[in-house]
Amino acid sequence: MFKIISSVLLVIFVSSILFSTVDAGITNVTQVDKSFVIEFTPNNMIWTAQQTRNKGMTTNIMSYCTQDGSSPMFCNLPSVPACDTIRLVGINGIGIGTTSMLFPFNCTVVA
Repeated sequence: MFKIISSVLLVIFVSSILFSTVDAGITNVTQVDKSFVIEFTPNNMIWTAQQTRNKGMTTNIMSYCTQDGSSPMFCNLPSVPACDTIRLVGINGIGIGTTSMLFPFNCTVVA
């Protein structure tokens, strides 16, 4: 009896993990001078990485971005590097796995 209950609970737990992060992603990025406004879902994230990418080379922008976990995220950079992608990595606020989000975006370089 215990094995059956354990198996059912395991299936429910694994299913909830697989189906709960389907909607995660960056929905929009806007650049104004040296600032980015990044909109994303879900609205409660704990960020572990915030980056711009240019042909695979990454630039860490985490220290320049808001860390409150709610959308939109504001990033005020000292200068904007060339980029073709914005990447965010975080954990959903309810603690279900790590989510990596990529959004194609061509930065306007500002020194």
